[in-house]
Amino acid sequence: MKNCSICKKEIEENEEVCHSCIEFFKYKYEKKWERELKRFLDTLKENENALEKTKSNRRYKNG
Repeated sequence: MKNCSICKKEIEENEEVCHSCIEFFKYKYEKKWERELKRFLDTLKENENALEKTKSNRRYKNG
C-alpha cells in the first residue's frame, strides 16, 4: 500500500490519488479536472524536489 499524493490516505500501489480526491477535482473543475489534477501533482513533485535539493545543499555546506 502507498499513500495518496494529496490527502495521504492509503491507496492501491497502481494509483497516485485516492477516489475522494479525484471526485473533489471533478466537482471543482468540471470539464478540465484532469488537467488541473495533473498540474497540482506536478507542483507537489516540484516542491518535494526543491525541498530535497535544499536539504542536500545544507548537508554539503555543514558537512
